Amino acid sequence: LKKLEFDGAIKREIVIPSHVLPYLKTLEELNVHSSDAAQVIFDIDDTDANTKGMVLPLKNLTLKDLPNLKCVWNKTPRGLGFPNLQQVFVTKCRSLATLFPLSLAKNLGKLQTLTVLRCDKLVEIVGKEDAMELGRTEIFEFPCLLELCLYKLSLLSCFYPGKHHLECPVL
Repeated sequence: LKKLEFDGAIKREIVIPSHVLPYLKTLEELNVHSSDAAQVIFDIDDTDANTKGMVLPLKNLTLKDLPNLKCVWNKTPRGLGFPNLQQVFVTKCRSLATLFPLSLAKNLGKLQTLTVLRCDKLVEIVGKEDAMELGRTEIFEFPCLLELCLYKLSLLSCFYPGKHHLECPVL
């Protein structure tokens, strides 16, 4: 399975439950669109031994017209990686406040395109994690980022709410 698409017919709050993740070891593209029900894309269960150390080959993530989407990852994906993510496109996700958890954002070295449009409640691109060290400067390196499009994000206040340095040498 290389491509997976969910549309308005999905009536689930959680699009991909944690127990399904081990079956997506070849997934390269995920499109979720036009669903009022979707609230979480990836359900992360810290106690699930099947997802520990798992790396998903996901390259493209598209989230469109998901008005009730609260988060992409419901918990910090510890032990679960998305290092091949190249393109992220998010539009009309009106309840989304944060796009990436901190640990995930620090491992997006192949990200080439980040497009976020019309997400009314988006406050930050990368969110803080609970056990953050005070005063620590986080470094976000996106060596392959060619395109960054942030449009009509009325509440966007920062890339990351803590002290940080952002490196995008080819942007």
